[in-house]
Amino acid sequence: MAKSAAKERVLTDHEVILQWAQERDAKPARVRGTGGNGDVGIIRLMFPDYSESHDESLEEISWDDWFKEFDRRNLALIVQEETATGKKSNFNKLVSRETLEELESRSRNKGAGKQRGQARQSTSSAGRASTRSTSSRQSTKKSARRASNTTTRRASASGRATKASTRSSARSTAKKTGRSANTRTTARSSSGKKGPSRSTSKGRSSKSA
Repeated sequence: MAKSAAKERVLTDHEVILQWAQERDAKPARVRGTGGNGDVGIIRLMFPDYSESHDESLEEISWDDWFKEFDRRNLALIVQEETATGKKSNFNKLVSRETLEELESRSRNKGAGKQRGQARQSTSSAGRASTRSTSSRQSTKKSARRASNTTTRRASASGRATKASTRSSARSTAKKTGRSANTRTTARSSSGKKGPSRSTSKGRSSKSA
C-alpha cells in the first residue's frame, strides 16, 4: 500500500550532506564546460550505480572542491529520505539559500494570514453571539416590563372595581335604611290617627246610653 507523500529535508551542514550522499553511493560532480580560472562551475551529485541518473555531461570532482563551491554560492541541498512507496530516495536539488528563505517567509506569512483569518472569524462569531445574548436580555427585560405593566393594570382595575362595588353596596344599604325609616315613620303616623277615632266612638256610645 502506498505511503503518504515523501517528506523533504533541507541540508546545509557538510557532514550531514556527506552522510546522505554516501548512503546512496552519490559522488560530487560538476557540469562539464562550466567554470574556469579556479571556478569549479555548476556542481551536482551523480549516482554512477543508477543508469537512469547517469549523465555524460557530469564530471566527478573532490568533496573539498564541491563544498567550496557549495559555500561560495550560498547553496542549500533539498533531499528526500524515502520515496512515497517507502524506498530509499535519491531525489536532491541544489537551491540558493536566499530563495529558500523567501519561500519559508512566504509559507510563514500564509500561515500567519490563516491564523489572522481564523482569529477574525472567531471574533466575528463571538460578536454575533454577544449581540444575540444582548438582544435576548433586552427581549427578556421587555417581556418582564410588559408582564409587570399588565399585572399593575389588572390590579388597578381590580381596585377600581372593588371601590365601585363598595360604593354601590353603601348606596344600597343607605337606600334600604332610608326605606325602613320611612316605613316606621308612616306606621307611627297611622297609629296616631287611629287613637282619636277610638275615643270618639267611645264618646258616641256613652251619649247613646
